[in-house]
Amino acid sequence: MYVIDYLELVGVAAFAISGATIAIKKQMDLFGVIFLAIVTATGGGVIRDVVMDTGVPVFFTRYEYIAVILAASIFVVLSKGYVKWKRIFFVFDAIGLAVFSIYAGIKALELEYNFLSFIFVCLITGVGGGMMRDVLVREIPIVLKKEIYATASIIGAGLLWLCYPLIGTVLSTYTAIGVIILIRVISKWLKINLPFIKETEIEG
Repeated sequence: MYVIDYLELVGVAAFAISGATIAIKKQMDLFGVIFLAIVTATGGGVIRDVVMDTGVPVFFTRYEYIAVILAASIFVVLSKGYVKWKRIFFVFDAIGLAVFSIYAGIKALELEYNFLSFIFVCLITGVGGGMMRDVLVREIPIVLKKEIYATASIIGAGLLWLCYPLIGTVLSTYTAIGVIILIRVISKWLKINLPFIKETEIEG
């Protein structure tokens, strides 16, 4: 396996943990925990493979992904009561967003996508699983809220686009991933959000 493949496994584990964490918070049973973990961890990748027309989505052909998801789900279940749910959800969701966005970006660059197609693939892959997770638990997806989420994915992807031809795959990959996570952490810490439209403003 190449480094980028290991990175996707990290993203799968991260999103699986975020999905399982939300499932426990919503008081789902064991099946619900595992199911939400699978949807969260595979959603973005399946959308990516369908959009990029790469054949059967990778999650249906490589069983190590399912093993990672199950292991992550069991970890969350066994650690129930020993972790702060909001904190662990935020950390792993940020990691998943970063890794999935940039993994898709590397694939798009290898296929010589133009800039707009490249950004679209990065974004839909990064936010796809999280959106499915939030819809299933009847919450407004994070990407549609005022938080710096999709914007972080776009900025990181843009950085990858600029750095890839200059410093190569490995360094540009880690740099872009680090930037996305850093943007998410700093924006959350400093409570920096995008402006949103209030209902009174619409009525006026």
